[in-house]
This record gives sequence, C-alpha cells and structure tokens, in this order.
Amino acid sequence: MTSATAKRLKTPVKVLLYTTLGCHLCEDAMDLLKQYRTRQETELEAENTGIKEIEIEEIEISESESLVESYGLRIPVIRKLHTSEELGWPFTLDDLTRYLSTSDVP
Repeated sequence: MTSATAKRLKTPVKVLLYTTLGCHLCEDAMDLLKQYRTRQETELEAENTGIKEIEIEEIEISESESLVESYGLRIPVIRKLHTSEELGWPFTLDDLTRYLSTSDVP
C-alpha cells in the first residue's frame, strides 16, 4: 500500500444522515452505518484496507424548513460531507459499502 493510500484510508469519511425523530427507517439506516463501522474496525485490525473509517453526523431535518422540503419524503438519506452524491433509502449494507468506498474524499 502506498503512503497516499494509507493516508486516505486513515482520514475518516464524514457521513451525514438526514433523519427525524420517530423515523424507524432512519433507525434502520443508523443500524447499517453501525454495522459498517463494526465491519470496518474488524477489517482494519486485520489490515484489509478496503473499508474506510467513518464519522457519522445526524442531521435533524425538522429544524429547517428547507431540509424538510428537500428530505421530508425521502429520509433516511446518507451523504458524504464532501460530495453532493446521496444514498437514499432503501439500501443494504453492501450498497452502503459501495457508496462509502468511492474515493472522492479531498
């Protein structure tokens, strides 16, 4: 592995989860993010570097009229901080892994 690859893999990917209180699908999405994180930790320990470390930030859409307008009927939606590409529900752990594995982190 090159040092540039190692540095990129050590830099956490900041993931935004658009959600709202009482959204059971949002809870399912968070569970998938947690499963990804657990798998990522296991693979990093085994030095299989195909999975990136993630940092999750929940965005409560009810606090913003524009977010409710954009995401109210679509949540849960996941977006990496440094990209406009989103992953909307429904998605699987494999879908999430593919989405987070793309290299668009600055």
